[in-house]
Amino acid sequence: MVLCERQCKMRNADLLDVPRLSRRMNPIGEFDMGMMEQSQRCVNEQERSIQAVDQLDLFPIKSKLCLPEDKGGKGWTWERADAAEVQYRRFLKLAIWERGKEISPLGDIDEMWHTHILFTKKYHADCNQIFGRYMHHMPLFTEEQKARVSNGRAKTRELFKRYFGECTELLNSCACGNSGGNCCGNDS
Repeated sequence: MVLCERQCKMRNADLLDVPRLSRRMNPIGEFDMGMMEQSQRCVNEQERSIQAVDQLDLFPIKSKLCLPEDKGGKGWTWERADAAEVQYRRFLKLAIWERGKEISPLGDIDEMWHTHILFTKKYHADCNQIFGRYMHHMPLFTEEQKARVSNGRAKTRELFKRYFGECTELLNSCACGNSGGNCCGNDS
């Protein structure tokens, strides 16, 4: 379900500023109650989406990542999977709060997202629950696409710092587990 997308692009703090919203008038000088009601619906929709992220069952995804590589997993430790889960949930929240902006998952977040996608029915249901639509993945083919992803990753790092006060080493590492980016070409 998509609600008042134009108003939903406003920052949460703006939406919650009822006195500021109550001063809005329609073109003929009357109080615009519809604008405030739409804004409140957007806040409620975002809150519902955030709750859905918090309630996601990511145990099957983490279990697959923790399987040995010879059994189809990535050989992660549970500690690494737990840390990636926290950051993946944060990434999904950014996708809600920053809807319409190009953000790209980084390092272990990207690996967790790819693994989530492999559970096709679960991923589809989770996307519908959170976003009201499917969140697509686009593989990279051209240099232009790679540049857009690089810019999206820089934006994602910036947004992590703004919303969560940090951009952890996990976000600055490549999916192969090495720090510093570009170690295997999967991160920029």
